[in-house]
Amino acid sequence: MAARCQRETGLAPDVVLGLSFVPDEHDVGTLKRALEEGEVEADEFRSFCQNRGLPSDAEDTQSAAEFVAFTQGQPLAWLHLPAESGGLAMARKLTRWAHENNFQLRDGASTYELLSDAQIYSLWRGAA
Repeated sequence: MAARCQRETGLAPDVVLGLSFVPDEHDVGTLKRALEEGEVEADEFRSFCQNRGLPSDAEDTQSAAEFVAFTQGQPLAWLHLPAESGGLAMARKLTRWAHENNFQLRDGASTYELLSDAQIYSLWRGAA
């Protein structure tokens, strides 16, 4: 997806970085919170795992990661934009592309929360 984004937006390879699917303990924690908060049911997780031949153990990083990607979506790329005014133009291009393709831009550095266009653009307010 990162390659497609680069091709369709014309942005440099050091701006849009592809990701590898690497399950880790973060996925286990995300699944645990989703189960505790009732966002998903344990039976749904077990059924998902059974259908894919995965261990139905919520502590299994692969099972947790695949289920979280299935229910919440999967990160596709990291975006590294310069803080200079050129970064604002890049941000506008990326947000437009993301909206046109029904993708979400999230805060990958800390909260993973969905970012509004205004939040994204405000990072360059002083530099533009």
